[in-house]
Amino acid sequence: FLFRNAFEEWTQQIAALDDNMGSTNPASYMVNAKVFQLGRGSQVASTNNSGDANVVLKEYEFIDIFPISVGSIDVSYDSSDTIEEYTVEFAVQSYRVTGAGQAG
Repeated sequence: FLFRNAFEEWTQQIAALDDNMGSTNPASYMVNAKVFQLGRGSQVASTNNSGDANVVLKEYEFIDIFPISVGSIDVSYDSSDTIEEYTVEFAVQSYRVTGAGQAG
């Protein structure tokens, strides 16, 4: 629950569940985040998992994001093949594509 607790605490900082009070300064809860699209191996044209690390095909930087909802955890027998899955939706002010090369 390490990540889930962090997301729940983050949303509580923005607007508490019991009284809907929260931070009025967006700089105190908005952050930047990066997502890396990885290739299969250490080269852009790799078709297998060769090499010590996966090449970064693209890098996305999301500017001033914050969570707007943390989804429920399904506890039915239908989802017995997964450990724990839930969705976190973010508001994103802007983004830019940066970093490494293009996929072939």
